[in-house]
Amino acid sequence: MGKGSAERGADPKSIVEDFVRNQNRPLNCQNAVDALQKYGIKKAVVQKSLDALVVEEVLTQKDYGKQKIYMLRQDNLPNLSPEETKELEEKVKKLQDTVKKESEIVGKLEQNLNQACNALSDEDLAKKIEELTAENEEIKGRLVKIKESQTLIPDTEKKEIVKAFDDALSAWKKRKRMVNDIVDPILENVSKKPKQFYQDVGIETDTEVNIDIKEIEALKPKKIR
Repeated sequence: MGKGSAERGADPKSIVEDFVRNQNRPLNCQNAVDALQKYGIKKAVVQKSLDALVVEEVLTQKDYGKQKIYMLRQDNLPNLSPEETKELEEKVKKLQDTVKKESEIVGKLEQNLNQACNALSDEDLAKKIEELTAENEEIKGRLVKIKESQTLIPDTEKKEIVKAFDDALSAWKKRKRMVNDIVDPILENVSKKPKQFYQDVGIETDTEVNIDIKEIEALKPKKIR
């Protein structure tokens, strides 16, 4: 065991349990290993501690292939009084307001930085004009082909586009499913509606941004020859 753990005189499982309780969010073994480096606890010991906490019903475990996700059992936590709940919600709102203001400041700074980086010299500007002129001529040529009803995109390229669309759609569905698998057990143990919970933890849903995955899926061409 590392020096840090020895100095504190605590067993690894207690350190891991304290970390998980303080975080109270879904995490994997590597998350805990990275956060507990100062204690010098090896990955195998962290994994063993997490598994032991699952057996003791301190944690629940979800498997995604070879990946194991651990979550603190919410039914073991003390129930908050209405006053404590209200106080926590007010703190969350204040933090969200602070994050929003800081994000706006960062956004303005990034915009200023991009403008400064994108400032072109006369030589670069002349080169850019030349490139845009050539691009404009190419676009004109494509427009002529459209009017003449000529094929613009080769079949091989069409298939690549459809494959990229399928891959992106599959990843979207997989991530939605993973989020639901993680969040649903938590929602079973909190007295909040799903919409409010998603807002509190900063999860943006399809409904919130007016996107329907079925409508997106319907955009895929029925057949590529």
